[in-house]
Order: sequence, then C-alpha cells, then structure tokens
Amino acid sequence: MAARLCAHHGCGALLDAGSYCPTHTPRSLSSRRTGTHRYQRAKRAALRRAGYTCETAGCAETTGLEVHHRVPVSTGGSDALSNLVVLCVPHHHDVTHGAAADGPDREHGHHHRMP
Repeated sequence: MAARLCAHHGCGALLDAGSYCPTHTPRSLSSRRTGTHRYQRAKRAALRRAGYTCETAGCAETTGLEVHHRVPVSTGGSDALSNLVVLCVPHHHDVTHGAAADGPDREHGHHHRMP
C-alpha cells in the first residue's frame, strides 16, 4: 500500500496505515466526554453521595476512586447520578473487564456485588 498523508488538514505526515498521524488521531467519544462540565459535576455528586468510598458492598476503600457508568455512554447511558457508581480501581477493573458482578474478590479478600 502506498503511503498517504494524514487526514488532518495541513498535516504533512506520511502514513503507511490509518488515517491520522499520532499527533492528530481524534480522541474517542468517551475521552472527549470526561472533560465536560456536566460530567465533572455529576462525578463530584457521585463521590459525595458515596461518602468518598467505593460503593461495592463490603469494600471500604477511600483512595483511587473512579466513577463508572452502569450503562456506558457509548450504548446510550447518561451522566445522570442514577447511572453512576463510585468504585475503587480493582473493582472498576473487575467491572469493566468482565469479572463476575458477584463473586470472590481476591484483591480485597471478600465477596462483592456490583452496587
């Protein structure tokens, strides 16, 4: 395949594959959304609601908290507080990477349920 120019207007980078050079690769929808004022307000509200603690049953982690969308934005979920849950990093990883919602939590030494 012949090299082609980056699709970003005015960029002269030559590419063997893809449409954009690393500098001009568009950010994903989800990464663009996490910077919005609406999402940031909803995230703060979720953290306050959770008392700045992981919302997984039996977990009392208060550091490294992340806000997870129960229904992903990419599939029609919203930033409504009812769609957000505060999770510690290990529980967020379990949820986003397909670990059972109910089951042993080797990281924290207990069973957990998705809140």
